[in-house]
Amino acid sequence: MPKEEQEKYVSLITTILKSFYALVKTYNSYFRFIFITGIIRYKDAALLTLGNTITDISQYPEFGTIAGFTREEIKQYFYDNLVCQAAIYYDKAQENISDLDVENLLDLLATWYDGYCFDNLGKTHVFSTISILGFFKNPNRENMFSDYWFDLGGIPTILINNAKQLVDHKIINPFSNQNLFIVDKTKFLSPQSLDSMISPVLLFQTGYLTIARSFTNQVYLKFPNLELKRAFNTLQSSYLFNDDNNSLLRSQNGEAVIYNEASVCLDFNCSVDTLKNFFNQILNLIPYNQFSSNDEAAVASSIFLYLKGRDLICEAESQNCIGRSDLKVYLDSHQVFIFEFTYLSENATASAKDLLDKAQEQILTQRYAAIADTKVRAFALVYSQKEKQLCLMSEVKL
Repeated sequence: MPKEEQEKYVSLITTILKSFYALVKTYNSYFRFIFITGIIRYKDAALLTLGNTITDISQYPEFGTIAGFTREEIKQYFYDNLVCQAAIYYDKAQENISDLDVENLLDLLATWYDGYCFDNLGKTHVFSTISILGFFKNPNRENMFSDYWFDLGGIPTILINNAKQLVDHKIINPFSNQNLFIVDKTKFLSPQSLDSMISPVLLFQTGYLTIARSFTNQVYLKFPNLELKRAFNTLQSSYLFNDDNNSLLRSQNGEAVIYNEASVCLDFNCSVDTLKNFFNQILNLIPYNQFSSNDEAAVASSIFLYLKGRDLICEAESQNCIGRSDLKVYLDSHQVFIFEFTYLSENATASAKDLLDKAQEQILTQRYAAIADTKVRAFALVYSQKEKQLCLMSEVKL
């Protein structure tokens, strides 16, 4: 939406709110109690005098659990649903579901959907109501833990624009696992308009971030749970890779490499050429003015972010007791891909083959593939600055 249209739209909403608050103030003596909810909170000077009889309880500790389910409430009101879903998830008859099974399922639910805090002391936290209800309605074991909140809300344009600001202004490093954002308390509590609202505050108000600890002169925000972390990864990936349609990518020989419905899946038995072509397709998606692949870390990080935004579990710079591999991708709990990248600059004295051999040797000497009870495939890759793509890739014999 062009900026002029946005300003007209905001002006229209402000006019409607002014009329609403004017009526509330006029007939205030007739009301015993009014409870108003919303999404975006900011202090518009034109509204303050009309709404000065309203108390904002958004971060009052005594109301910290009003906008979600606590763990105790889920056990009290949805116990039969917990047993039903536990039977499906653990593949047992309902009569064989134990209290421990229920607690374990609640622990998984907490990882995915708990963690929202609306308490300025940072003490209370609640589960997402939308996500919990969606979970209880889903009888499919394979995708029981899904992105219910994100799938319902989609990606509003305002959030795509703010994901861009977060990256461009270096508020967040998209290639890291950053999970904490620090905001000045005044800017958090008293944003004057949508235009002046800083990105972390907007992400808090739209549900992506939540309160991490007690307020001081600064407010600490974090991703509340796995569902929202995944949602934000998708948001960033959509911006950085300009890939809103999440199209199915295939190698030239027709072998499917990734299936982009709700998640991404790499085949453990796919060929080296398939992986190389797939990675080059990823790198080709990045607009030249948004990212510069000027060393092996940047190349590895680009692929890391793309896969991370498509629901794969990835680790960048994954460490062991000897060293750290550039990229580790978990296909499931027992299958892992390991990648070591090297960079062939235009003025390099070493050949691409020399760099490839060096990467292969590093994988072996640093024991990157020594992961217990896991099938591992390890790959060495060479990125050419001149060709702007991966020019060599080989699998390391383990």
